[in-house]
Amino acid sequence: MIRRTVLATSPVGVEYSLTPLGESLREPFGHLYAWTVEHSAEIQSCQRAYDTRVGAQSRPRGLIGSATSGTPRPPGRSARRPMSPTCACRR
Repeated sequence: MIRRTVLATSPVGVEYSLTPLGESLREPFGHLYAWTVEHSAEIQSCQRAYDTRVGAQSRPRGLIGSATSGTPRPPGRSARRPMSPTCACRR
């Protein structure tokens, strides 16, 4: 989906571009982005409600990289945060 081209320059350069398959995702990702922007206030409200409810408690067991699992989180990965069951996002 992404083409990586190493350029013979000094220092070595790298150029990235989308393949035709990657280009085919532009429209769906555009719709996903628009949906996220449209619903951002509700999404943030759900996140705040969850954070408030959980408070200073340790994260649920079994999450990658949680304080209780003892498993380090891989680089670039964050622990998943379940949606609030009392939030409108659950509809």
